[in-house]
Amino acid sequence: MIYGARVEQARELGCLTQTEVAEAIQVQQTAIARLEAGSMTLSDLKMDELARVLGFPRQFFEREVPEFFPVGSLEFRADSATPAKERKRAHQYASIIFELAASLSKQLKMPPMRLPRLAGDSEIAARQLRSDLAISPKTPIKNLTATLERA
Repeated sequence: MIYGARVEQARELGCLTQTEVAEAIQVQQTAIARLEAGSMTLSDLKMDELARVLGFPRQFFEREVPEFFPVGSLEFRADSATPAKERKRAHQYASIIFELAASLSKQLKMPPMRLPRLAGDSEIAARQLRSDLAISPKTPIKNLTATLERA
């Protein structure tokens, strides 16, 4: 199954119009519009041509778009001066990055936290933390962030 949103995404990333894509694969512009709307499919041969023209593997078009990334979530320094084609392209890049981040976050396994939860007097907590991290109570900590990340 081909997802029309993927065809539109790839087309907009390439800064191509439906007419330009249609001409490149020798179909009518309405065929591309209907394909993007999900009301039409192409033959395997035409789909291979479409993938080649748009510069994506065919499998890209067979993957459902998992999350909606709203256009309004992007900010442009001079919105009115940014051409619509470039706004659409930026939106599609951000959408793919968002999708990748969501996919990677599902696979991310955080290491267990070794740091104890400390409450009460801050001096006692600091001594306890230094002890847990095997840091001398008399030595300054050169890079606290790196030390905590290692822990």
